Amino acid sequence: MKKYYFRAFVLVCLLVITSVFIGWTDASAGQNKEIITFLGGSTYSWKISRALEQVRQNPETNAVEVRYYTEEDLAAGAIDLAVIKNSKILLVDDMFRTLREFAIKEADFSSTKIFGLSTVPNDPDKIISDPKVKAYNHPLTRKNLSNLLYFLMHRELGVSIAYAPPQVVPGQGIFHPQSEKVFSDFDEYLKWYKTSGLYHPKGYWIGIPEMNTYVYPGETGAVVEKLVTKLESDGMNVLPIYSYPASKSVNTYFFDPATTRPRVDLVASMAFKFSPHDAQFAKELFSRLNVPVLNPLRVHFLTVPEWRDDPQGLGPMEVSYAMANPEMYGLIEPSAIGGKVVQKDALTGKNLYTYDAIDENLDFFITRVQAWLNLKTKANKDKKVVIMFWNHTPGKQNVGGTYLNVFRTSTPTSWMTLAKGSRPNAGGGL
Repeated sequence: MKKYYFRAFVLVCLLVITSVFIGWTDASAGQNKEIITFLGGSTYSWKISRALEQVRQNPETNAVEVRYYTEEDLAAGAIDLAVIKNSKILLVDDMFRTLREFAIKEADFSSTKIFGLSTVPNDPDKIISDPKVKAYNHPLTRKNLSNLLYFLMHRELGVSIAYAPPQVVPGQGIFHPQSEKVFSDFDEYLKWYKTSGLYHPKGYWIGIPEMNTYVYPGETGAVVEKLVTKLESDGMNVLPIYSYPASKSVNTYFFDPATTRPRVDLVASMAFKFSPHDAQFAKELFSRLNVPVLNPLRVHFLTVPEWRDDPQGLGPMEVSYAMANPEMYGLIEPSAIGGKVVQKDALTGKNLYTYDAIDENLDFFITRVQAWLNLKTKANKDKKVVIMFWNHTPGKQNVGGTYLNVFRTSTPTSWMTLAKGSRPNAGGGL
């Protein structure tokens, strides 16, 4: 009996020692991992998360731990300072002043290198401005981010791992959500479009200037992708373009060089939201096009549910850059057709942000496109023009243009419409 207890005691001791040893070796392995930490904006956190997931699944990266934090994590005090101090490499989107200052304050420069990702160097005495690193950030695709991490693991940490050169996207071009390439020539795009089965021989052409961030092959933004799909499903053809400034690609692709006539019947512009340095040139382009230029937009500062519940919707900054500025050079009918949506990172539990369509608004926007195209083909005598008076009570005679001769001013407008074939209805009936 005593032998039995003794053997059992020895077996338990061996099991305890073995488990402690295994736990110690696992902990040591975790501690011995080199750390690369990405500090970037929350607006592209979904893209970062997908790229890091791909990197973690690569068995050649087992000796490296990759972390990422956003400006929201910083504001919430959710960044692990030990991770920052133990990181061999900090990749910082140094356009974010708060992230840049945090990295400089908390990094251990005796063992950590900080690489900036923005085009313009910031704090160059502390943050390394390496053209080879920045080449992977412009454009910041999932493929580029993954290969940037592989490149740094190889060059800075000595990891034997393959990496690809930066993915390069032309400075301007024609893109399409279903195409694996960007087209530099309209005829080349038209040839592909016809063979793709998407082309409608009798369909109108809708030009879609887009911002560069959302046009990369295989990573087209969901908002513009759904806009394209809905237009095509309604029998229209699309000509989605991009460049910086946006007017460059409009000038290149929206006019037929042989005839100088417009190739498009209407423009739905996801670009032209900020004040461009070539605003006057943009105005001249739209005047030459002589087609309706509508202003679909994304909601950037609120998530879609927050936007739905907010009585104001767009804040002052968005009203300025997404509505007022575009109106200055000809865009009309601002329509929020997409916005920020939240997903959860399965590994970290973080909020990940990406953009998706606001379906009911997108559907309504398509009806507006159809209405403008219908108006374009309707005879002037069949068009109805509404002149609206602001009937606000402080105005004399309850018409708001106090001390302005509102009715006499409207008379020349009526004569102009008559001269163009329309018939004003003085009786007020429509």
